[in-house]
Amino acid sequence: TIFRVLEGFHMDNFILKYLHQHFDEITPQAFYRNLFPVGELETKGKQETGKYNAIAVELLSAEDKTQAKRYIVNDDLKQIDTLLKSDNFIIISPISYAGKSRISSNARFIYALAFDMDVITSQAQLTDLFYQFENVILPTPTYTIFSGSGLHLYYHFEQPIPCFENIVKQLAKLKKALTTKIWNKYTTDLYTSIQYESLFQGFRLVGGITKDGNRTKAFETGNKITIEYLNSFVDKTSTVKEYTYKSNLTLDKAKEKFPEWYNKRIVNKIPKGNWIVKRDLYDWWLKQIKSGATVGHRYYCIMCLAIYAKKCNIPFEELEETAYSLVKYFDRIS
Repeated sequence: TIFRVLEGFHMDNFILKYLHQHFDEITPQAFYRNLFPVGELETKGKQETGKYNAIAVELLSAEDKTQAKRYIVNDDLKQIDTLLKSDNFIIISPISYAGKSRISSNARFIYALAFDMDVITSQAQLTDLFYQFENVILPTPTYTIFSGSGLHLYYHFEQPIPCFENIVKQLAKLKKALTTKIWNKYTTDLYTSIQYESLFQGFRLVGGITKDGNRTKAFETGNKITIEYLNSFVDKTSTVKEYTYKSNLTLDKAKEKFPEWYNKRIVNKIPKGNWIVKRDLYDWWLKQIKSGATVGHRYYCIMCLAIYAKKCNIPFEELEETAYSLVKYFDRIS
């Protein structure tokens, strides 16, 4: 009975009604199979060169001391079926990773760019959003996910994008520019306070629990896309200029074509180089936080502080102390 009441409330949502009227719903299993085609991820219990895994994170109840639990999603996607039975909040990124951690340095391939549209308060805003998709004002998402109170827009690449550092930086810039365009005055009340998210942001599991106790739902709303397609919607200063799609080049062929690289990275296992900058950058950003942080951007402020700390070789202990010292300030402006 409780389930029927919740489901009835869920169906009354104008966003969900609109999606059902205009598009075909797909199951969570079909969504993730499309996102990660057969043979794309690693086979369970088997290490395969050039293949990696998706990672899901389940946020547990406050009583559970572990707070969060990670799950490796292999090529068979059986873990998705298990997670769909959970009543806990679960996030997953359209990205494959090496190892068991979702840290950005472990990211290997990006299968889609995902955007959060969390504040759509009227039928007019929703209709205008899809009007802008249809009239090539905004790029049309491959999948539109009903998140419970808003939308998650997935732009699924025809071929995965390798997470090389130079490509990641450009993609982050592109995503920010597209977010600015999508969060416009016709589509959301928060167009003057846009919430920018990391390229590696995790999103609610399709078919997973929402804040109101219902389940997210996926709809096919467009085609797979390319970087060239997304580039056409932003200013040239925000386009991805240097990029490559996932290569089918094997390690043996790489050894033949790039012997110097092979000897350096594979044989001698010399890590990629990196450079450190002065702590002035870290101190500058800390001043920016204290003078201009706003509600809706606090997580972003701390995320960037951590990034600058890493780049400036600031000890973790100092970063941690600084971050916690900002809590009272953040609480005051909320």
